[in-house]
Amino acid sequence: MKAMLIAAVFAVSVQAADSASFRYLGADASGSHAAWMMYGVQDGSGFPWAVVEILSTIPHRVLERHSVLITSEDTHRNHGPDSALALAAASLEDMGISIEHGGLVLLEHKLTDAGVSPDTVVFATEIHYTWYPGITYTMVLEQVPSGIENLDAPWFPEPVLIRLTISDGRSRALLFRENTAPDPYMLCFAYRISRVIKLDERTLLVVFNAMIPGFEGPDLRYRVLAVEFPIAWRR
Repeated sequence: MKAMLIAAVFAVSVQAADSASFRYLGADASGSHAAWMMYGVQDGSGFPWAVVEILSTIPHRVLERHSVLITSEDTHRNHGPDSALALAAASLEDMGISIEHGGLVLLEHKLTDAGVSPDTVVFATEIHYTWYPGITYTMVLEQVPSGIENLDAPWFPEPVLIRLTISDGRSRALLFRENTAPDPYMLCFAYRISRVIKLDERTLLVVFNAMIPGFEGPDLRYRVLAVEFPIAWRR
């Protein structure tokens, strides 16, 4: 039932007033740093906005977060992403981050893909060029109530925290668990696994759709976590 409710929330968000777009910017040659961007048009004001986030992978840590809100009336929606990329350009170059080193996208589920579970995905880590994918892994997202109250907008659902596990069919491992969400996601009340990217044998990037309270209803955002693939399962 909970999965159905989450799916319904994200189905509505496709038509949300402030629905972010996602762009993966890649990683460095060693897989130790990665970057991504989300952008959109702010509900209420109609102003373009964008965020570029640069992170270290193992352990996961946000190193830089460049946020832009274009408040000029005479502007184009592309000015938000262009401005955020300009702010992050020096760091991206210094770290050698590019889409050339972006790794392998193992799965991608668009919001319009209504046939997949929001909290469970199954994938292989290698391409076999046959219908048989080899060993498959099941990643499960658990959304744990954070206990935080949204006093400004109590009509939204209770904020949640992420707990992420993975199974090879014989054993299960904990990939990620948080006790407190970072500030941009403190009031996030629903997540959905959107994309899984294999940077190397050690590192996976997990991209989430995230629903947060907005001005005119729920706003769609993105969140990216770098997790360590269990050492016992590496090839």
